[in-house]
Amino acid sequence: MRSFPIDPMLCAMARVIQNDYIVTTGVASDLPMLAVALAKATHAPGLVYFNCVGAVNPTWEHFPNSSVEPDLLPAEAFIRLEEIWEMASRGRIDLMFFGAIQIDAQGRTNLHRLDTGNKLPGIAGASTMRRKVKRAILYSTRHTTATFVPKVDVITTTPRPGDSALAITPAAVLRLAPNGARIESLLPSYRADMVQEQTGFELSWSDRLETLPPPSTRELTALQRLDPKGSRKRFL
Repeated sequence: MRSFPIDPMLCAMARVIQNDYIVTTGVASDLPMLAVALAKATHAPGLVYFNCVGAVNPTWEHFPNSSVEPDLLPAEAFIRLEEIWEMASRGRIDLMFFGAIQIDAQGRTNLHRLDTGNKLPGIAGASTMRRKVKRAILYSTRHTTATFVPKVDVITTTPRPGDSALAITPAAVLRLAPNGARIESLLPSYRADMVQEQTGFELSWSDRLETLPPPSTRELTALQRLDPKGSRKRFL
């Protein structure tokens, strides 16, 4: 069965979702959307997912090119955007994925601009939602020293006070906190020294550092059904 380089990261993202979770994603969140669908198709059939257009548990014939495609309109139900915000304010959103162009050692992100003057996509409601959802998961399809920097150029989102941040990449799962950053686990084909070389700040890791299992046959079968054209290969 065909697998793409992005698949281990997709599986790592899907595996953090539990069966009873309520999950939402923001604008330009097509990769998290596929990870949520993968979780629902495998180990978490009971999860409830709201996308950014208000579709509840949307379905699609072919994996869309973005998270705001008309193809996502077939759904079990619809919810207004303000209702999603209200649910988050009441602590009823269990998990949300947040992308970023820069992520620093303390788990802060930058989606606004770089010191070079280059403008970034913008934060939309990310700065508020990150403080409201129960669990915020950072992700980036690039694990480089340009992405993982000692300090972001502009702070657009921060963890809640006292919280650490979990970041998932094609190379590793990182735990980022004010008292230090560490590698929680590796993705297949990566070693700790390789991850450190691609990170712009110091990392620690355990002598018994685990490597996450590769995508299972069940997960690959689900991905083939969810993305029969292999559109996910565009992410790496």
